[in-house]
Amino acid sequence: MAETMTKKELRKLKKIELLELMLAMRKELDSAWEKNTKLEERIRQLEAEENARRQTEAEKEMNIMMQKLEDAVREKIEKIKQDVEEKGKDNQKASENAGKHA
Repeated sequence: MAETMTKKELRKLKKIELLELMLAMRKELDSAWEKNTKLEERIRQLEAEENARRQTEAEKEMNIMMQKLEDAVREKIEKIKQDVEEKGKDNQKASENAGKHA
């Protein structure tokens, strides 16, 4: 509104016209501030949603990693058990063979 008026045109305006112009500009400014506030709130909301999504993804990844680790530990324990059982059998056979030769 005022940006299209020249200085000369502004000087010719009556006081009431200037007040009306200022009031209109104030309404535009208030509207712009309100829109800005709403946009800032929406940005904060979207950021919070994104952070929650990232945290959920990170938790999923961590759960997958923990499951893989648990599987690897379980396999290692199973391998150790098998090795112990085989050694026990080998020792038992060795004892039996030593008893036969004695």
